[in-house]
Amino acid sequence: MERNHASPVALPAAAASEALPIALLALGIASAASDLGSVLVKTPFLRSGVTAGDLIEGTGVYVVLALFAWVVRLALPGHGRPAALAAIAAVTFAFGHGIHLAANSIHDSLQRGRIPDPLGLADFWDEHAGHYLIDSGRILFAAALTWGVGGDARAGQAGTGGGSRAGRSGDFAAGAGGFVFGWILFAASVEVSTRRGACAGGERAARPGARPGQFSSFSRPRRGRRFSSSRCGGSGSAAFPSSRR
Repeated sequence: MERNHASPVALPAAAASEALPIALLALGIASAASDLGSVLVKTPFLRSGVTAGDLIEGTGVYVVLALFAWVVRLALPGHGRPAALAAIAAVTFAFGHGIHLAANSIHDSLQRGRIPDPLGLADFWDEHAGHYLIDSGRILFAAALTWGVGGDARAGQAGTGGGSRAGRSGDFAAGAGGFVFGWILFAASVEVSTRRGACAGGERAARPGARPGQFSSFSRPRRGRRFSSSRCGGSGSAAFPSSRR
């Protein structure tokens, strides 16, 4: 009896086309839920200094990585280089979250205990390295999808978007997922940059001898808010007033 040669198991184009919008929608929702949950849920968990939001962030990384893999399987079958870029994006995303999760807890503990950080290492790993790696991973993943699917469209191949269509509901799901995925990236970037700008402006405005109007409106604290270094350290931000990521 002759045996068929072994080959990778792949979904039919029609099945992949129908499942991809659902995968993209799930990815967008999971990304937003993980980020917002880690910021807003501050119930103490397990031990002092650790919150349920930390658990949400850590668990969310695994969920998002699983959805990354699902989307790649559906959208990039047989695409070596775009799939490799997506793998790099996933590793970068996970690495950034690992740094951010640990550094954020340490940074918060330093602020609550009024413990100085003269070298600013906690802030560097929390607000710079961690966020940059997370956001870079998201951008690289979107670039990998664009590269692979766009290449299929240009070559006229019958890929996941060129075979059967999932209909209007599929288009809506894919669009909604992409919107939420992009929105959470935008919101995280604005939250970090706004908080840094407010902190830098407040520190300059609080210097002895500072004259009214000496600093531009972009560097002054908002009217009606008194500058406090604790807001910059971890107790508030423009996008998420009650907590910090």
